[in-house]
Amino acid sequence: MEQNQSEMVKMHMNKEIIPKVKVCFDAAYDNRKSASGLVAWGPRDEFLASKVILHTNVPSPFAAEAYAGLEAVKLGRLMGLSEIHIKGDLRTIIEKCKKTKEND
Repeated sequence: MEQNQSEMVKMHMNKEIIPKVKVCFDAAYDNRKSASGLVAWGPRDEFLASKVILHTNVPSPFAAEAYAGLEAVKLGRLMGLSEIHIKGDLRTIIEKCKKTKEND
């Protein structure tokens, strides 16, 4: 019996824990201004929160998308969550990071 309980604990510990709250984000950029839009969804895809943030003096679309990602993290913290699933269009950030790495 003791061995079976030990095996069950190991199996449970190997199971991936998926955060129950998802924060989706997107950004818009134009003429050094950006807007970040966020929506938080619960475990059964129920609406929890939304937020729109306007930014000024934003140097690039890359920075606008990065700000939106940061705001998604901040929203999760504001909601008192220690874990969240963040979902957004990170293509701009990834491409910029690739170009920067290639130029080093």
